[in-house]
Amino acid sequence: IANLIRETIETAAGENVLREGCILLAGLGNRAVTADALGPRCVDEATVTRHIKEQDPALFRRLGSSELAALAPGVIGQTGIETAEFVRGACRGVNAALVIAVDALAARSTARLGTTVQICDAGISPGSGIGNRRAEISRASLGTPVVAIGVPTVVSAATLVLDTLEQAGSDSISPELEEALREQRDFYVSLRESDEAVTVLASLISGALSDVLGTGFI
Repeated sequence: IANLIRETIETAAGENVLREGCILLAGLGNRAVTADALGPRCVDEATVTRHIKEQDPALFRRLGSSELAALAPGVIGQTGIETAEFVRGACRGVNAALVIAVDALAARSTARLGTTVQICDAGISPGSGIGNRRAEISRASLGTPVVAIGVPTVVSAATLVLDTLEQAGSDSISPELEEALREQRDFYVSLRESDEAVTVLASLISGALSDVLGTGFI
């Protein structure tokens, strides 16, 4: 799985970009909420190298890795600052050639909880999956290519009910029922083993990134 993630990241980013300049790893989300801590935990496991390149260029050349900087900016409720503003400022500060943004997602199906890794080059809008859409992090907003990596860790109560009805053999769900469920005040739930799942997924994604960037030397 790690190899497949690595290959997909390389395809989305372009192998040349990964070696040409500084890569900024942005771990999005709230580390105090287990189901939202995927991004920060990936940053915790990353081996940053930008400071090595600046302080000891000869050593950096011997390592043969990409230049990596990382940040976990938290969420606007903690800082009062849009996540995109943090990322934009860091991106300019390190003159990033590529931003890799990792975030937890809301699933459209219970079957995808903790089992799907989504990788794209279209960017990401933090909070959009739970109806709290924040400023997007994308090439259009940053002026820098963005590869977004996400894993569904929560599902809405409405989706949970609809999936359960379908699994129970309900052949048709009326539009009225679906609309009534969607219009209710929504709740989001996570896996019972959410802590273990996020820990394993963070290690999986971090390992794949280390392989891609050549930073797994420590």
